[in-house]
Amino acid sequence: MEIRIGDLAKRSGCEVVTIRYYEKEGLLQKPARSGGNFRLYGEAHIEGYAWKTENIPR
Repeated sequence: MEIRIGDLAKRSGCEVVTIRYYEKEGLLQKPARSGGNFRLYGEAHIEGYAWKTENIPR
């Protein structure tokens, strides 16, 4: 299952801009991209982001 950044934001409780910032700073792994250049997150991203965002100040 792959989801987009908005869905990941809802699941993790972070804002989309926060997820993009953490990716830019190298705190979170960059996701694959779709043919339309959307970020696509798999189960590993979802689990990892949820764990990491609990431990990163917002």
